[in-house]
Amino acid sequence: MKKLLPIILSSILFPTASNVYANEGNTARLIESVKVAVPIKRAAPKYPTSEARKGREGWTQLSFVVGTDGIPYDVTVINSSGNSRIDNTSVRAVKKWRYDPATNADGEVIEQCQTSVQLDYRLGAKNAVSKKFRTRLLKTFEHLRAENVELLKEDLEQLDKVNSGKMTENTWLSYVKANYYGLKGDEEKQYFYLTKAVPNSVKKDKKHILPEDSLLVSLHQLFRLQAKKSKYFDALQTFEKIEQFDSELALNIQNNLRPFAAKIEQAIDSDKLIVVEGEINRGRWIHNLAREQFAVNEINGKLRKLDVRCENKRNVFTVNDTSTWKIPKSWGNCQVIIEGDDTTTFELVELTTKV
Repeated sequence: MKKLLPIILSSILFPTASNVYANEGNTARLIESVKVAVPIKRAAPKYPTSEARKGREGWTQLSFVVGTDGIPYDVTVINSSGNSRIDNTSVRAVKKWRYDPATNADGEVIEQCQTSVQLDYRLGAKNAVSKKFRTRLLKTFEHLRAENVELLKEDLEQLDKVNSGKMTENTWLSYVKANYYGLKGDEEKQYFYLTKAVPNSVKKDKKHILPEDSLLVSLHQLFRLQAKKSKYFDALQTFEKIEQFDSELALNIQNNLRPFAAKIEQAIDSDKLIVVEGEINRGRWIHNLAREQFAVNEINGKLRKLDVRCENKRNVFTVNDTSTWKIPKSWGNCQVIIEGDDTTTFELVELTTKV
């Protein structure tokens, strides 16, 4: 297995074969007068030896700040396949990257405060699954179509046992779990597994693990839950992903969701509060803001840090339930990362700026 290590980045970054793939996120979303940071040294992470030996694959989505010296810092895992060794390897790798830093309209070096990347770890064929997994998965589909919750529970236990840790198997397992918990009415777990099954970057002409119909249905479910959880910015982004497709199913979903997307936009522009329930999990909670002003209320537990990362500005605060944060529009779209003790609950309230 030593021949797999070290593993280099894909042709997205360098014109070479690869087993670790990087997909940029919001690095190009700064205001037009700002030159974004450009990578000048971005070595691939080494595939964790223990995971490679066991044939386990995975992915990690990271958010970080590129300092004025071109060095990434405050590297944060914002979503992942759940493999902690892969997550830790990804964080260590990004900290070693170097950038030509961003500059403003006057040519002054500035921080790039909202940079994101996804690292994918693969060992073999992109959509490979074992024969045992495929056989059980086909049986699971029968029970899923029949909405047989009891048999689905047994299927999931068996799928967990035969899952080899390949990325394709993990994705299909998350897809089935999302639908299983949807049938059971457990929306928190349904939402959790949908975020694992749906890729971060969705494009019409890109080959995804889930076939188009399954992907579209999952996006539909995700939009509904995001809207229900008042994660309005995320819901509108999900709707934009659905709008890329032009199949009959896609057009039906678009027609179904378009009035709700319009209502979300109206809600954002209204004078009503947007209340988002938060709970710390694995040390943090992440939310993309739809408005420029917010507060944190009803804290039940301990919160240590509030990190506001916008497109071209970033600040870190202590957290309390008496402060209100107002973000200038010039900072661009913002993401809030709140750190604290696991199971701590609170409300993030997006406030109106209307008088």
